[in-house]
Amino acid sequence: MVSTVVTPFFEADEAVFCFLPMDSNLKDPTNLQELKSMSKELPSYIHKPFTKGGLMLDLGCGDASYRLNFEHLGFNYVGLDYSSEQATLLGDAHALPFKDESFELVFSRSVFEHLQYPFVAVDEAYRVLKPNCRFLGSVAFLEPFHGRSFYHPTHFGLFNYFKQAGFSIEYISPNPKWDVLTAQAAMSLFPKLPRSISNASVFPLKLTHKAYWKLGNLFYPSQCNELTRLLWTTGSYEFVVRKN
Repeated sequence: MVSTVVTPFFEADEAVFCFLPMDSNLKDPTNLQELKSMSKELPSYIHKPFTKGGLMLDLGCGDASYRLNFEHLGFNYVGLDYSSEQATLLGDAHALPFKDESFELVFSRSVFEHLQYPFVAVDEAYRVLKPNCRFLGSVAFLEPFHGRSFYHPTHFGLFNYFKQAGFSIEYISPNPKWDVLTAQAAMSLFPKLPRSISNASVFPLKLTHKAYWKLGNLFYPSQCNELTRLLWTTGSYEFVVRKN
């Protein structure tokens, strides 16, 4: 019998630094207004164009609701989607219809959970991005099934997506505005109710949950810390990665 040794793609310690909650980017802030359904920190990593009229790609743009945000910064906006009438053009994230190194920024909100071959799509994002430019956005984790979602990756799963493609990883962080209870209440338990009502329905449970973890931290500080709680209970992860 032949024994096979599998070498891990990365050691756990290598990734820990990038899983921390995201800090605001104080080095090169753009003062971009907060983006809907995202943390207040993520927009600070959306840099201005490096060249006049630089191109940015909104990958899976949907109704192109962020178009004005990016145009305000000076980007030429390109919104690609599989079916949306508001998209600049229709296309497939697995085979982007652009030349290598076409974009100074790639953005994608809540798209990669709906892609059948996410590793291929991440490779494509890397290909069309210029060197020293960022790819950032969000991916579902503990959201309920929706819109034919295929994969809701863990933080280690996302790390693997981006590392395999060649990206340098700045952050893969839990979204503090979108925990599992909020996501489940809004999307599956009480869909179509006003967000304020669905939030109120789970508010007592959220308080109990946080109190329980604080109590656990007194007895098991290495296991019941705040970072672990956030990573295990977030509805989605936000990411900031760079092509060197």
